[in-house]
Amino acid sequence: MTHLLQLGILVSLIIPLSCGGAKAPEIHGSGLDASTGGAQELGGSSASGGSLGTGGATDSGGTAGTGGGSGAAGTTGAGATRSTNSAASSGGATRAGGTSGGGVTGTGGSGGPSSLGGAITAGRTSSGGGRTRTGGASSLGGAASAGGSTGSGGASPSGGVSSAGGSTGSGGASPSGGAASAGGSTGSGGASGGGLEGFFLIGVFGQSAKNPPGPAVWSSRGVNAYVGDGDGEQYVSIEEWDSIANANGLKVIRKPSSDPSQDMGNTTLLAWQQPDEPDVEGGNLSGACAPFTGQYPCTLLCQSNFQKWRAADSTRPIFVNLSGSDVLNSAACNFCNGAGDAVSPDGCGGTYPQAAQCYPNLLATADWISEDMYPVTGWMPADLRGDLSAIGKVLDKLAGWTDKPLYAIIETSNQHLTGAGVGNRGVTPDEFRAEVWDAIIHRARGIIYFPFDVGPTTWSYDATPANVVAEMTKQNALITQLAGTLQGEINPSTIAATVASPLEAGWRSTDGASYFFVLNLSNTQVKGASVSLTGVGAAASATVFNESPRLVTLSGGSFTDDFGPYELHVYNVRR
Repeated sequence: MTHLLQLGILVSLIIPLSCGGAKAPEIHGSGLDASTGGAQELGGSSASGGSLGTGGATDSGGTAGTGGGSGAAGTTGAGATRSTNSAASSGGATRAGGTSGGGVTGTGGSGGPSSLGGAITAGRTSSGGGRTRTGGASSLGGAASAGGSTGSGGASPSGGVSSAGGSTGSGGASPSGGAASAGGSTGSGGASGGGLEGFFLIGVFGQSAKNPPGPAVWSSRGVNAYVGDGDGEQYVSIEEWDSIANANGLKVIRKPSSDPSQDMGNTTLLAWQQPDEPDVEGGNLSGACAPFTGQYPCTLLCQSNFQKWRAADSTRPIFVNLSGSDVLNSAACNFCNGAGDAVSPDGCGGTYPQAAQCYPNLLATADWISEDMYPVTGWMPADLRGDLSAIGKVLDKLAGWTDKPLYAIIETSNQHLTGAGVGNRGVTPDEFRAEVWDAIIHRARGIIYFPFDVGPTTWSYDATPANVVAEMTKQNALITQLAGTLQGEINPSTIAATVASPLEAGWRSTDGASYFFVLNLSNTQVKGASVSLTGVGAAASATVFNESPRLVTLSGGSFTDDFGPYELHVYNVRR
């Protein structure tokens, strides 16, 4: 996904490499409980009574229905579904002939560095001339690994986070791709936000401390964290990196200091970061995770990191980001696989079942699990191109493997990737909004933006169009207001919402109120859509959050409403 330039040649501006080196990004109202729109306080409780508008978010570019674009497929599965955690099979897409590194060099791009020969991979990197998924796509939601192997060094982290491969929790994904039943508590962090109670992570990946757009701009958009070191190693010390972030109201997720114990007590640092996408590098880049060698060197590196970092600070969360497209279609020989990714042993040259332990072993090396999936601009199998629901499907599958908190990295720009299987445009404002809320509905405890342009002549830290920036600012304000609510129990069993495709729904309960998040995951208008709520007692109406004073009238818990393309409505019912 994320890190774009290969080491070996000094670059003037560089995004730090993952353990696997370079690759193309993604490859692969009254009375409502709300904050006053100010910055989220980590660990603080959500304030009540504030109106959404106080966040200062702009509306430009943010109206529903203005985008259209690809993604008309919406959610899979026709008919009424309770919650949209029911993902259909992806149809066995194969990854035939993924692109090899491409080796294009950046020539300077708006505000971005010239790569001076540092290769930017075009499309999916592959050491073998392309990657073919011999087993086809696994069922989306894969079987939960019933206590699967934690791998070497996989002792469960102290601090209460269960080790990878543990139980999925109530409502976890069932075998054969069945999704969590609606109304059941999902297995993604249980009733809390994985240590982020009251604070919803809104991050941006790999940005610079000093080069445009810079932390002040991201903070003004409602972002609250820098994820990844950016150019910190080249131009500022880790101490200065943290200081600059803190001065701009940002938390950080980064690799540890050279002596990890020096990070103890650092309240700006949310989590330590494992190398990016170790599931990709572990299978197809030689020497990327030195000094470790063998079939899964990056898994070994992550396990080593986990042991060292946990020994230095048993309370600091550890973050790992995985390739969403690999997780979703992770039945392949010689690559990272997980429970339920059935590949014929005869076709794998003896690598199975070892490959099946790859994801369980990686999940055991972190407390917070992230994925990146870019349906519009990134690498995608042909049958999933433009299918925005792919983001939720990846999260559902991960929730079937682990009950640790999940995070999602979201595309915001045209990345100008080259090679087979990549998109040729960026997201529209409406598509961006849908991707964010699809992730939240499907258990994401935080959102991280990937705004790069990695084109050979257009390289930029931030290529997010102005209309997407406006929509980002608007949605960040909404998320910030609802942070305390969103970090509560995901889809508690005491309430539920039933909708029909292309709508999907999630819900939370907090402070005497129930919140229902209903998203139209299609690029067409849906008029008179039926929404049925349970657990709301004899409530006669629901307030539409941030559309106050608009109310919908309930009859036996049901009502109808209209949805523009990719539009979200948040319904609040007081108890």
